Amino acid sequence: MEVSCTTTFDKVVLIWLLSEWHKLDVPRDRQLIKNPDLTNHAENDERLRLLRSLRDPIIKYLPKDVSPKWVLIEEADLPNLFIVPSYDWYWPTGGTFRLMDTAENLGSYRGDHFGAVNAKSDFMRGYDHAATREVLILVAPSEAGPFTIIDGNHRAINLYLSPDRKSSMPWKGILIDDPLIAYYKWFINSPQARFWLQRWAAVPPPR
Repeated sequence: MEVSCTTTFDKVVLIWLLSEWHKLDVPRDRQLIKNPDLTNHAENDERLRLLRSLRDPIIKYLPKDVSPKWVLIEEADLPNLFIVPSYDWYWPTGGTFRLMDTAENLGSYRGDHFGAVNAKSDFMRGYDHAATREVLILVAPSEAGPFTIIDGNHRAINLYLSPDRKSSMPWKGILIDDPLIAYYKWFINSPQARFWLQRWAAVPPPR
């Protein structure tokens, strides 16, 4: 993984909100994402409030005062890249949550995730990290990983399953790395995630 420079959590919120904007059920002032002013505290607070209305269970457990980093995700990183560990992803990943394992498991469980991954094909086609606005947001205890995707799971799977995957890499990402991520609920190796993986393993697969 190539690390370039640090950014701010306000920038992470903006990028994350861009990918979630269409899910807001009440029309909002699009200037918040079209012409953002990241020096405006009121704007930053409003963007965070809107994002939390959609993703609060993921955001509220993040460590405070993080220093996110722009990164490029390379081929060698793929074995160390994981889908967010929630039960709805257990079977589509073969119970491992590893991105690479979706290739042989996603098609067996043709639920919401199968359709959502395929729906990304049109705007992920011809992906170029230098020009794209599609950014994966990752967490890890350090730059060494393992890395869990907390935003962009469907896009990452679409890129991985694409026949043009090798030419599309590297992928653009932001990494939130902090030692406290080791205890973050949505980190793949956190105590909570490992507990639930053991519980889910005892549940019969859906028919």
